[in-house]
Amino acid sequence: MAIGAIRALWEAGLRVPEDVSVMGVDGLPLGDFLVPQLATVRQNVPELARRSVEILLDAIENDAPARHEQIPFTIAKRESIRPILTQGVT
Repeated sequence: MAIGAIRALWEAGLRVPEDVSVMGVDGLPLGDFLVPQLATVRQNVPELARRSVEILLDAIENDAPARHEQIPFTIAKRESIRPILTQGVT
C-alpha cells in the first residue's frame, strides 16, 4: 500500500518526504531499495503468528473470549519520512 501511495503521490506532483511523509507497516525488504527508502513498522511476525494460534486454539478448545494483545515492534526510520518541526511549541 505504501509503495502504491508513493507512486500516486508522485503522479499527483507531490514529493515524498518533502510534501508528504509515508510509512509502511510490513517491513518488507523491498523498502530498502525504493527511492526514497521506505520507513516502516517492523512486526515480529513469528511471535504474532504464534500468539494468534494460541488465542484461536484457546477460544476453540476452552470457549475463551476474544482478547487484544500488543506484540512488540520496531520502527525503521528511513528516507520517506521527515522530522516534524516543533519550532515555537512549548
